[in-house]
Amino acid sequence: MLPATGEPFLKAEGVHHAYPGPGGPIPSLRGVTLTVARGEWVAVAGPNGSGKSTLARILGGLTAWDAGQVWVGGEPLTPGRPPLRPRVGLVFQDPESQVVGSTVEEDVAFGPENLGLPPEEIERRVAAAVEAVGLAGLRRRPTRQLSGGQRQRLAVAGALAMEPDALVLDEPTSMLDPRGRREVLAAVLGLVRRRRLAVLWTTHLLDEALLAHRLLVLSRGRVVADGAPAALLASHGDLLEGWGLRAPALIRLAEGLRQAGVAVPEQASTVEAVAGAVARAWRSRLRGRVP
Repeated sequence: MLPATGEPFLKAEGVHHAYPGPGGPIPSLRGVTLTVARGEWVAVAGPNGSGKSTLARILGGLTAWDAGQVWVGGEPLTPGRPPLRPRVGLVFQDPESQVVGSTVEEDVAFGPENLGLPPEEIERRVAAAVEAVGLAGLRRRPTRQLSGGQRQRLAVAGALAMEPDALVLDEPTSMLDPRGRREVLAAVLGLVRRRRLAVLWTTHLLDEALLAHRLLVLSRGRVVADGAPAALLASHGDLLEGWGLRAPALIRLAEGLRQAGVAVPEQASTVEAVAGAVARAWRSRLRGRVP
């Protein structure tokens, strides 16, 4: 993963939100503070009801908040009033609900057409967006013939065609099979690297969070942990169950190896990193046996 630029693009400070309920307001966010820099992928994890989707909708300008401040690209947002220019692209969890065109290129062109852009500019944006998510060869394919992973990548392309500076993706793989998940994760990872977008990705699957620069854990509307994903999960393993989460298999394996005396770094977040630590330990042991 490339380093982020360090320039904050999405920022929330002390954000509170509550939904109306029969017995009074039901809090969903309780003083949430975060930043997402250009070129940074921040994963926000938590169980259902933790406030992930509410946070995503607030940063995307769809939901008003009750207290606190939100900035997009240094511009303060007013609750209930989205920014004048669409600087944040939104992608939600159901691919079916985001597809409006009969073909791939018609769907991607929908947003730019609504901006009243000239045809040549629309064509440029469509070509760039489908190329970015690996759908360039399927431009004229009917959307009904796409797989779930292809549909979700199409939703990402539709957001990209608006040329945002940030993407907010709310559990975009929760309704996909493993292959579809891999397709969407690879597409977004490529966008972070090539386009230096600010990306906020909500999920309840912590193995996805290992790809991010940073992981924030939400529990009952509060940020309870914030840090590098692998190191955070390794150091907070005993707290995850109480937060309604389960550590990825890779992190559990790494912890088991550490307990067995293998020097696996806490920041190890890939199979290759863990395997490398095992290989080094094995070579060290073999050298120790040589007379």
